[in-house]
Amino acid sequence: MLAEAVLYSVIITITIHTFLDAILMADSSSQIESLNTLQLYALSLGAGLYEELFFRVILVSILIFFFKRFTSRHSVSTTLSIVAAALIFSGVHYIGFYGDIFTLHSFLFRFLFGLGLNLIYVKRGFGIAAWTHAVYDLIVVSSF
Repeated sequence: MLAEAVLYSVIITITIHTFLDAILMADSSSQIESLNTLQLYALSLGAGLYEELFFRVILVSILIFFFKRFTSRHSVSTTLSIVAAALIFSGVHYIGFYGDIFTLHSFLFRFLFGLGLNLIYVKRGFGIAAWTHAVYDLIVVSSF
């Protein structure tokens, strides 16, 4: 499970960074440099678990149930749910006192990352999605 999550996190990271850097020609640097190492690792593991629990298990599942009321095709309700949850996942990162400053690059990255995680959740389940997110975050914080 961990090896699969590592593979997915590396593929998603490289693909999205390459795509966004090519179309936006922007720097994809982060704003979390002020946290210490222990905080960074705790944040990484927490995001992998709690964000996946909320955004994948709860939100995607509720959206699939909601969209099934409007279409009889499971693939359509699942696709709409994957896209809607990714938009919400990305947008939530800019809300509140601790929200990030909005940039098109970070919004699109989170949206595409959310799409990838939603797809992994639908196809492979919560565990793989949670570990993929946590491993991605650990890779990011280890680069500081």
